[in-house]
Amino acid sequence: MTDPISLLSKVSSSDIRLEPYPHIVIKNALPSDYYANLEQSFPGIDQLKSIMQEASAAEPNNKSYKRTLRHLGRRNKRVNIPSSLVVDSSSHSPSHDHSHSLTNTWQRFIDYHSSDQFFKEMLQLFEAAIQQRFPELNTHDATAKRRNSAQDGNFSVDAMVAINTPSWFRGKITGPHTDHPNKLFIGLFYMQHEEDMGGGNLKIYQRKVPVNDKNLKWQPESTVEEISTINYDKNTFVLLLNTPESVHGVTTRYRSKFPRRFVNIIAERDHPFF
Repeated sequence: MTDPISLLSKVSSSDIRLEPYPHIVIKNALPSDYYANLEQSFPGIDQLKSIMQEASAAEPNNKSYKRTLRHLGRRNKRVNIPSSLVVDSSSHSPSHDHSHSLTNTWQRFIDYHSSDQFFKEMLQLFEAAIQQRFPELNTHDATAKRRNSAQDGNFSVDAMVAINTPSWFRGKITGPHTDHPNKLFIGLFYMQHEEDMGGGNLKIYQRKVPVNDKNLKWQPESTVEEISTINYDKNTFVLLLNTPESVHGVTTRYRSKFPRRFVNIIAERDHPFF
């Protein structure tokens, strides 16, 4: 049985890019053989539908599950599968169908990257940047639970198997924005299919006008400056510290019969940082 390997195993705080806000880009984040195992067993759309159908049947009033099922049947739609449905799926229904479950390697990978241990890795890596921007946060007392679990923790962490569904046309994904102010970290582990034509790259922006209540979430392109582009690629991990300056967006996606595949990692608390 292969132990999970951390996406942060090969970096240190010296690798953090501080401008225009703290973030890190890790090419070949995982060893090639371990990545190949995950890549080859990345769940297809039918498997994701089965997982969500079972979850929705167990929680028929869950609007998020219903929306995810609708998106799985449409083109170029974002879909997130919560870690709780991957790691704790057997607890959602006494008659859980294990044929829909992700492989053991995937379950252990998601389990680790939605754990307090990985949360502490992120805290340690970004500790200096956190203390500069959020001095009130005592990183030594911070603990995390898996989101939607009964674990203890003053933060919640999720590692979501995610896709943008296939698209027959070039299509926009999302423009310049910042994430919800409750989030401390935003992680994207890209797993591009080798035959995917690409597009859907991550853009890092810098604000040209001061942040205010009106432009905190969404920013017109005229009010930001593009600093860098991080290509949607295989085995590439991007981790952002979420601040009012952490403006990012995603470029136009090319026509593709393949899903845009990634793992979306977040760490958040129940009240905002800014």
